[in-house]
Amino acid sequence: MIRNCTFVFITSLFPIFLQAQVDSVRCYDYRLFVGFDVSGWLYHRTFDHSFEGFGVHLNGRIHEDYHIEFIGGSEKYTLEDPDKYAFSKIQVAGNYFKLGIFDNMLDFRYGFRGIMFYGMRYGYANYRLKKSSLGGFHEPYWTGDKVQQFSNSETSLEASHFLEVFLGTRVELLWGLSASFQIRASTLLSDRDALKVLYIPGYGENRNPITLGLYYVLSYAVPLYTPCP
Repeated sequence: MIRNCTFVFITSLFPIFLQAQVDSVRCYDYRLFVGFDVSGWLYHRTFDHSFEGFGVHLNGRIHEDYHIEFIGGSEKYTLEDPDKYAFSKIQVAGNYFKLGIFDNMLDFRYGFRGIMFYGMRYGYANYRLKKSSLGGFHEPYWTGDKVQQFSNSETSLEASHFLEVFLGTRVELLWGLSASFQIRASTLLSDRDALKVLYIPGYGENRNPITLGLYYVLSYAVPLYTPCP
């Protein structure tokens, strides 16, 4: 009787032991997230119509909690730059790309489609600066007619390097569609004082040593590899 009860008790522990073994194995799914930055588009379309551009975000897991990320895009931004003598418009147009890595801070939960992460990115931007000035009136002595002065100048291709640290979260909404929100702080690796530009594509306004920014990205997850059923 005791032997039978002991046998039943031991065999009843097998499912618990096997389940513990399964739970102890982390089954990471590998997916490629393809997304678009909608924060800049929404802000500038709503409050600032002088902005044109787009940004593409690609990221995916490379090892357990570590993910690699690539961002690329193009921007055109027109700023008002009135000086003492003329009303000027400065247009900055160019491309940028960023490469970074981030780490998931949440404990692993297989099947849970949300992460909270922090990381670092390197950024590079190349752009041209175009300045259009509408000056005051001058009166040629031989005609007596008032003529308004206009000048247009464009710089050669310039480049800037910068570094970003960021904190964010990503949750899956439905059917592989995810929303990600990030707060980023950027600083130039190039000489900021030597740059005669107030805005850098992918970086933002060049007014302070550290520039803060936001990302709101909608992305779709493309399955690549899932080791667990």
